Amino acid sequence: MKHLVSGISSLALMFGTLPSIALAERQDAETPIQYECANGMILAVSYMAVRGHSAIEIEFPNGREAGVTAKSLLPETQTGSGVRYASDITELHVKGDTARFATAASAKSEAIPSVECMRSGAAEEPGPIAQAAKAGKYFIDSGHTAAYFEAEAICFGPDARGYLGINRADGENRAVTYNGRGAKQAEVGPVDAGMGQRRYQLTLIEDQDQQATLHFISPGMREPDQPSATAGLMSISQKGDKVDCVDNDRIVYVGNGNNLGLSIAAEEDGLALSIFGQYADPVWQDMKRGYVSIDEDETVFHFFDGASYTRVETSHHGVSDVAEDGRIRTRNWNIQTPSAQRYQWPEAYFVADTGVLAAYAPTLSVETSNLLKNLSICNHLAGEASENAERNAQIMARWDAINCDGVPDAYDKAISDMDKESSIRPYLESNSPVWI
Repeated sequence: MKHLVSGISSLALMFGTLPSIALAERQDAETPIQYECANGMILAVSYMAVRGHSAIEIEFPNGREAGVTAKSLLPETQTGSGVRYASDITELHVKGDTARFATAASAKSEAIPSVECMRSGAAEEPGPIAQAAKAGKYFIDSGHTAAYFEAEAICFGPDARGYLGINRADGENRAVTYNGRGAKQAEVGPVDAGMGQRRYQLTLIEDQDQQATLHFISPGMREPDQPSATAGLMSISQKGDKVDCVDNDRIVYVGNGNNLGLSIAAEEDGLALSIFGQYADPVWQDMKRGYVSIDEDETVFHFFDGASYTRVETSHHGVSDVAEDGRIRTRNWNIQTPSAQRYQWPEAYFVADTGVLAAYAPTLSVETSNLLKNLSICNHLAGEASENAERNAQIMARWDAINCDGVPDAYDKAISDMDKESSIRPYLESNSPVWI
């Protein structure tokens, strides 16, 4: 019998062959949930995410005028059990289908003493499993198209030998899990909420003996407004085995592909690239003082160490590029050194929202980003000329498509405008246009 979690350091989780279905994360409840209280009062509660944090909007009678209600926005706060939403004066503490509500007197309403309430009406469609703070998106390679599909959360294994992506299935207390080998459906047990944390038990639909526990940290335990590379999914456990997920409060990108993992964190002196996993090639190295460039379709991270350059391309929409000739260009990790060049494509990745990146990471202009990319391509094309007329025509078509003739002027401008202490300068000076 195969475990849902195989080994302490790997994520061989929930193998399957179901198609990879993109299920978008729901940010708000479609209709408010109603609670009928012991004093005859009706509450209307809407669940939502505010800047990546779980919250509710609660509407209740104001106690002053018949038919007139008050509204309050309550963030999730710490609690010993259940889920508690509270401000300085209003509180809703939810446990299963019951809730306890209370509010002090304010400009909005009269004081309402603590009262027991019961959820009423049809069962509400479950919200996302991932309820902890985050500020980004999670994507998994669809395997057969030029795109990635979005997930609610991904746990990246610390040895980069696997990952587990999770989406709540629509209309049922179920989840769809993905691990690069396929997808499986699992039943989601009730939340076991404790101080600053939540646990859910997943049970494989096709094999009830296969169970795993997802451990989430609650939003209030995270550093405010920081990205969360796991949507708070801190670990996965099964039968004594535990896998800790790659994360910290400053990670703005993390990806996993073919036993190699990259994480990028925002530090005081710039971005820091860390390599993890089983990849044996020493070309891949940790690097610091990185930059980011952002445009409408693409985000690129840049790291320099003398004549070496690591470029991590990604998308906030999970979309790869389709060239005019029909070829698919998947955004990738690319490292260039004086003696070697390597490419890698992520099977799954997290990327922080553009607003977070712009606030916490040093930026490069899109023009400089394009120069760095085209300079490498044009230098390569310049050495590819041969006596084969057909091959030369292909080279010239590519040369014209990226405007290699304009690269020298862009290169000279970048060098003249750049600070002499910039970490980019040594790389550019070591990789000037070779065809001039």
